[in-house]
Amino acid sequence: MFETYQDRPHAYGHTWSPRFEPAAKLMHGHAVGIGMAFGATLALEMGWIKKDDRDRIVALCASIGLSVYHPILEDTELMLKGQKNMRRKRGSSGLWAPLPAGIGSCAFAGEVPPDLLTSAIEEHKNYCASFPGEGKGEEMYLSDLGLE
Repeated sequence: MFETYQDRPHAYGHTWSPRFEPAAKLMHGHAVGIGMAFGATLALEMGWIKKDDRDRIVALCASIGLSVYHPILEDTELMLKGQKNMRRKRGSSGLWAPLPAGIGSCAFAGEVPPDLLTSAIEEHKNYCASFPGEGKGEEMYLSDLGLE
């Protein structure tokens, strides 16, 4: 239940999604897609990747029908609770969020302060507004498949 080895690139997209997935009643893959897309924007805000890399990551997720944005991200209190849960799960090493550090590379954010989280959410919302459906994917809700 508690992890001791934190260098887990395969957890990309799984830092905030466990908290917002059930709240928004999203399919797991869509929640992770949103987490990955948001993580790319966060990495951009942190200076870890360039805008072209962020755009490429988000476009790839969207091109296969995954959601890349949901208004649930704007619930900052929920997102901060998600971080708190991940810190508890991941132990003394902190948040340890896997984020892109370039295409094919990964780095880990030990912490994401509330002001950075808020600015990244706003940037991600503005960016995804240009996507069809504002970043909504195909059959993204549990109810879309009769699972609710």
